[in-house]
Amino acid sequence: YGVRMDQLPPPSALNLQGNLAESWQRFKQEFEIFLIASGIAEKAEKMQAMTFLHVAGPAALDVYNMFEWEGEEDKEDLSQIMDKFKRYCNPRKNVTYKRHLFNTQNQSQSESIDAYVTDLKLQTKSCEFGELCDSLICDRTVYIIQNDQVRHRLLREADLALARAIDICRTTEVSKTQLKSLSEPAPEERLAYTA
Repeated sequence: YGVRMDQLPPPSALNLQGNLAESWQRFKQEFEIFLIASGIAEKAEKMQAMTFLHVAGPAALDVYNMFEWEGEEDKEDLSQIMDKFKRYCNPRKNVTYKRHLFNTQNQSQSESIDAYVTDLKLQTKSCEFGELCDSLICDRTVYIIQNDQVRHRLLREADLALARAIDICRTTEVSKTQLKSLSEPAPEERLAYTA
C-alpha cells in the first residue's frame, strides 16, 4: 500500500531564485532524506552524485558545469559537489542584517504564538546568537505581545524561560478564542432572535 522505495518521488529541483541559502538548506535536507529512503545511499558514490545532478535540475546542472575542479574524479564525488553548491548558495553572510530582520520581526494579527516563535527560530539559524537563541526569542516575544496584560504577566515572571512565555501566550490565545465563541449566540439562538 504505499510507494515502493525504488519508486519514491525525488524532491523538487533546487530553486536558484530568491533566497539561495534557504533554498539550498531545504533542497539538501530533502535530497539526503531521498537518498536514504530510496536506497541510493547504499549505491556507488558516482551513482549518488549523478542522482544529485539529475534531481537538482537543469539550472543547477548549468551551475555545476561552471565549477572548477581540481581533478576529474572530483566531478563525480557527491561530497565535493555538495560542498561547491553549498559555497555557491551561501555567499558571505551579513550577520548584522540577519539580526536586524530578527529584531524587527513582528507577529501578524492572525499568526499564532507557535507560528511566530517557529519563524524566529528559523531566523536565528543565520544570526549566530549561539546559546542566547532561546533567551533572545523570549525577549522578542515579550516585546511584540500586543496585549498589555499578558506583557505585564510575562514581565512579572522571574527568570522567564521561552517555554514558559510560550505557554502563557498560548493559554491567552486559547482563552481569547473560547471567550469569543461563548459570546457568539448558538445557531438555534440566532434563529430565535430573527423569528
